[in-house]
Amino acid sequence: MDAHDEYFADGMTEELISVLSNIGQLNVISRTSAMKFKVGGRTVGEIASELNVGTVLEGSVRKWDDNLRITVKLIDANSDRHLWTQSYNRKLADIFSVQTEIAERVADNLKIKLVGGESAVVKDRQTGNIDAYNLYLQGRYHWNRRTQTSLERAIEYFQKAIDIDPNYALAYSGLADSYLVLAIRPTYPTLATSQKAKQYALRALEVNSLLPEAHTSLALSLEYAWDWRGAEKEFQRAIEIKPNYSTAHHWYALLLKHLGRFDEAIHEIKLAEQADPLSHMIATAMVSLLSDAKRYDDAIERARRSLELEPNFALAHENLADVYHRLRMYNEALAETQIVVNLDPDDFYKTLLIFFQMKVGQKSIAESKAAIDHLVELSKSQYVSPRILAWFHTLVHNEEPMFSCLKRAFDEHDMQLANFRFNPDFEPYVNDARFTSLIQKMGLDPLSRAAERS
Repeated sequence: MDAHDEYFADGMTEELISVLSNIGQLNVISRTSAMKFKVGGRTVGEIASELNVGTVLEGSVRKWDDNLRITVKLIDANSDRHLWTQSYNRKLADIFSVQTEIAERVADNLKIKLVGGESAVVKDRQTGNIDAYNLYLQGRYHWNRRTQTSLERAIEYFQKAIDIDPNYALAYSGLADSYLVLAIRPTYPTLATSQKAKQYALRALEVNSLLPEAHTSLALSLEYAWDWRGAEKEFQRAIEIKPNYSTAHHWYALLLKHLGRFDEAIHEIKLAEQADPLSHMIATAMVSLLSDAKRYDDAIERARRSLELEPNFALAHENLADVYHRLRMYNEALAETQIVVNLDPDDFYKTLLIFFQMKVGQKSIAESKAAIDHLVELSKSQYVSPRILAWFHTLVHNEEPMFSCLKRAFDEHDMQLANFRFNPDFEPYVNDARFTSLIQKMGLDPLSRAAERS
């Protein structure tokens, strides 16, 4: 397949995984882990062992003009026996019927009988328009790259898909997911961005109330609005519809952490790992959870394991640096932060690097404060998260600017404020009325009561 059409093969893989995941008796590994094996070089047995599965569905797609050639093989990993093979020579417009047929044949060959509404779900076409479908696949391709530029490209593709098919629920859910991920970034205003996501999630559910992706998107948008009960209800609904949906388990785990329910949160993130065992994002979420639960040895072990799989994953290095920082292992924190800066020379990471250089005697506190002042000045011409500024002010004990930034972050509905209750840098302030009042206004318990729940 032409590299330009890589999105189509990736997107079809994701769509087929999504369809198969609706069959209750199948435990289907999520896209992120499955795509690690897109390039050859591993045997079926090795892949099955790494993913902890008994059967592997292998395939290839060739697309030219409006023609498709799709080859699929269902292989028993223990015996390396082919349970089923099939080749399809079809027109592009037949892609929907081919996906349905593959799902049904997989179920047949695994001796699984579709029950309840599973047959209807497998046959359900989210859109009947091949052009809208193509645009949606391109949107998901860019969304999965998770950079700011790629997310903005994804929004363009999802919107074009909706322009063609205004009732394309998955495209609305894609828009919601794109804005939700952008809302986390320090360069996007949280509240305004998450409100856009909520609007698109609700529209997706108007079209299809049984779409687990949309329930998950709505849940996270409600979390941004500090509607914790509403968010939990939507996450639970998504998991009820699609029990093996890794993103729902992943994001639900983060909600439970915000609520101080660490045992439940770690249980959920483990379920996410089972569905998507090679996901870097889920692995780093586990590290963050363990660190906030003060299980630092476990957090370090999990971070190192994650970096063995992907040594250049900047967020994993950032999380490991944070664990070292909490343990006052500043030389180790400095080394990890230097790797992050090499991978992503962002002003935030550069400022963090200077802070750790100060802690090991390579920079003065004046130099560290000057770097923070640079971020403050930068925030006058471009968006810089006040939550990030609050944290940096805390590191150098600038109390008044810190509380001012916390208030601004509160006004922007930055849900990450909830995590400051578990961050040792904020320990001097957890009983300060200025801090506890913000937490309570968010509808959350202060640290002492949150800890009692976990």
